[in-house]
Amino acid sequence: MDRRRRSPRSGRIYVARTDEGIIVKRARRDTGCWILSSDHPNWPPRPWPADADLIGEVRWMARTF
Repeated sequence: MDRRRRSPRSGRIYVARTDEGIIVKRARRDTGCWILSSDHPNWPPRPWPADADLIGEVRWMARTF
């Protein structure tokens, strides 16, 4: 994670702290507002929470198959 990248850019994945806890979601700009979306189809897009504290941008990810 790159903590220096704290300004959202559309299509990038970010870590944010909200009242719900830590979330890792893709940021997307849609008609003038920021949307949090997931690559998982069961998690619908939602507006960026007003209380979100952007921690940084995810720069690398690994998965086990």
